[in-house]
Amino acid sequence: MLTRTLALLAAVVVVLTGCQGGSGRVVTIDSWGWNSRVSGSAMEDRSSTTMPARPGTTATVDSLSGPVTFTIVAVGERGVDITTDVPLAPSDGNAAQMSRPVDRFTVAADPVRLVTVSLDAGTHFEVISR
Repeated sequence: MLTRTLALLAAVVVVLTGCQGGSGRVVTIDSWGWNSRVSGSAMEDRSSTTMPARPGTTATVDSLSGPVTFTIVAVGERGVDITTDVPLAPSDGNAAQMSRPVDRFTVAADPVRLVTVSLDAGTHFEVISR
């Protein structure tokens, strides 16, 4: 009876660990500054931050307009839901939708590109889940 109880307890621990986001997935946030007054627009200082894809995990990334905190809200089959403490503008790499900032998005294998809401200088973010 004790062996059976211990086996059941071990199975529950394994299941609960899996629910905590033990999938091995990570979220990577690449960032770099830009300045409309600098030739070529993209500045050289690039950084990369990686965090485990688990609900409640946060990463704070420096930007030209101040720190931006990314928080993982949920992890599912369709991707990783993330919120930010600062609204960011979606970008296709060339143009940003400055009038439609977001503070929640879902990222999967394809990167999500965002930029700080600014017209003269800011920070690009590329977020991907692997």
